[in-house]
Amino acid sequence: MEQKTLFKKNFAWNSLGIGFNSLSSLFFLIIITRVIGVYEAGLFTITFSMALVLNTIALYAGRLFQVTDTQYVVRDREYIVNRAISCLAMLLVALLLVLIQGYSMERALILLSLCLFRVLESFADVYYGILQRQEKLYISGISLTVKATVGILVFLFASMFTNSILWACFSLVLVNLLVLVCYDIRQCKVYVKDKSPLLFKNVFSVFKDGFFIFANAFLALYILNAPRFAIDNHLSYDMQAIFGYIMMPATVIVLFTQFILMPFMNQIRVTYEFQNKRKLQNIIFKIGALILAFGVLACVLAYLLGPEVLGFIYGVDLYAQRLHLVLILVGNIFYAISYVLLILLTTMRKTWIQFIIFAITLILAYFISDYLVVSRQIEGASMAVLITLGVQFVLYVLVATIYMVRFPPA
Repeated sequence: MEQKTLFKKNFAWNSLGIGFNSLSSLFFLIIITRVIGVYEAGLFTITFSMALVLNTIALYAGRLFQVTDTQYVVRDREYIVNRAISCLAMLLVALLLVLIQGYSMERALILLSLCLFRVLESFADVYYGILQRQEKLYISGISLTVKATVGILVFLFASMFTNSILWACFSLVLVNLLVLVCYDIRQCKVYVKDKSPLLFKNVFSVFKDGFFIFANAFLALYILNAPRFAIDNHLSYDMQAIFGYIMMPATVIVLFTQFILMPFMNQIRVTYEFQNKRKLQNIIFKIGALILAFGVLACVLAYLLGPEVLGFIYGVDLYAQRLHLVLILVGNIFYAISYVLLILLTTMRKTWIQFIIFAITLILAYFISDYLVVSRQIEGASMAVLITLGVQFVLYVLVATIYMVRFPPA
């Protein structure tokens, strides 16, 4: 009974934390649009997306690698040191990117402040991984909830009083820093009990063993944002903002997927360890079916009410974007189910084949996004989302089927 109560507590707080954290970007965009303007919202959208892609460097192999580490070779303190190194690497890459691209001072500072915001999130995430392995996921859920709710309020006040995206973004840095120091580290300290000397071979082994997980995460986010980057190259910030508005509902599908997956990651790992093929298949099929059902419902509602609701929220006429919105949602249903299969294959440590999948999809996304955005603008960007994520889904299904047929491993 106690274990069941703990599971419910973990699920409730983790769902709440992930929900607020995922939806915070929606509120940031609403605030920028309503308080400062559509043009500035476009600037915020592209810099926020760039910071998100660069954040894969800070996360590197991420919590997925940490939680599914069944051998416990790398200790908690070694994961923390590894994450500190990867966070520093992200900031250096961001600075180098700003210098190479020659961005305006405003865009450069906004990007760097958002990167620092993401670095603090990534460093907190390694502590969340430690808590998750201790079945204390509710603590990280509380942290995410506090950071998201306080962050939205502070972001709103900073935007209203300064009319500046830069100061609004910098306020997020301060919130995350305070929660990390005052809550995350203190809550997790009690569970990091191994005081033996650090083994730097273990610290750097994460970079080696988790390379394909990092590469796959980087490529996956680049693929998701390829249409945004094509818009950045060929269209205006105003068009970037419009695409950002119709991309936002897709967050709901991704959010729903995270709700389901995160509490079951340990179960997937344990089921795989015990080589229970039937139970593993049941878990994956059940999650996939729920995502599909939810996604179909989201598409129907988006077609009937999407432009009206989004237009009311942002104060922008989006009636012409009805079909484009549905195309994006269908693409994200493909992405969400692919992510479930990614979890399965990563637990199996089948990461190199995923790199091939992402490499193929990346090449397609790069060329097709550029071509379609130039020729069809927002409609082309929406089509690019559907085509690239649809191809990725097909490849994941084929690969996952092959490995499940051969399961258990020799």
